[in-house]
Amino acid sequence: MFPRKQLDIGWADLAHAALYCSFPRSICAKEAELEGMFASPFPVLSAFTVRTGFDLCLGALGLQAGSEILMSALTIKEMVNIARHHGLVPIPLDIESGTMAPEIAKIEAAITERTRAIVMAHLFGTRMPMGPVIELAKKHGLLVI
Repeated sequence: MFPRKQLDIGWADLAHAALYCSFPRSICAKEAELEGMFASPFPVLSAFTVRTGFDLCLGALGLQAGSEILMSALTIKEMVNIARHHGLVPIPLDIESGTMAPEIAKIEAAITERTRAIVMAHLFGTRMPMGPVIELAKKHGLLVI
């Protein structure tokens, strides 16, 4: 399996960056805009790393030992170890080399009565469309992490 060796950036992105560098807005306005992007009407918790957040999430969920969670087969080893530390059984999902994401049909085929969550990772800078995964999770009463 080989990750794509190209940047996910277009000419419009480069032009926008050049214009922004040529005519920068004030720092305060940019800070306010950035804070607004992350503002939430709900309480949120930030974590030092994704692994720390994943550990906190699994601890808070309190999933029953032996529960299965579906994960990308290509992931950071510690993510699998964290799941196992919580007594969970990680089930690897093969990813497609063109999209760097598992096929929805393969995700659905991996779901059993012990499956409780689907953990999706956006690999190598790609962005996986989450709509179909969320719909599948709703259909089976699963969490999406």
